[in-house]
Formats: sequence, C-alpha cells, structure tokens
Amino acid sequence: TNTPNIKRDPHPRLTPAITASAGVNIPLFLTKTFEMLSACDPDVACWTPAGDMFVVKNQNQLGKQYIPRYFDHSNFSSCKSWL
Repeated sequence: TNTPNIKRDPHPRLTPAITASAGVNIPLFLTKTFEMLSACDPDVACWTPAGDMFVVKNQNQLGKQYIPRYFDHSNFSSCKSWL
C-alpha cells in the first residue's frame, strides 16, 4: 500500500489552535512563548520528548536571537519570571 506522508504535530497537547478550539482563552504571552520555543534552534531551547516541558540550553542566545522576535525586550529573566 502507498500511505501518504502525514506530518504530525509533535506536541498536540500544547498546540494553541487545539486548546483554543476547546473554548479556552490562551494568554498572548503563552502563545508567543510556545511559538518562540517551537521555532528555536534545539541547541538553544527545545521541548522535552513528552512535549510537556521545555529546556533552555543557552539563555544568552535565547535572549539575543529569539526573545526580541516575539517580545519587546531581550531579557530572559523577565520571561522566566512570567512563567
């Protein structure tokens, strides 16, 4: 049989669209954080295999390269305190 190659979301429980479709309002900070971590180089930050936590491997690089793309600052400590 020829099965089509279907790309599945590795973190379906965390996908904002799925949660939002359940009628839950998601704070913008969490949505931006999810998007940032999902786009991040895995050497900087990544989701755990279970998809229920994330690991920041390089705080400086996260602050310089990724946080400013999603937030109005580059301070890792500010993001950390929100979480």
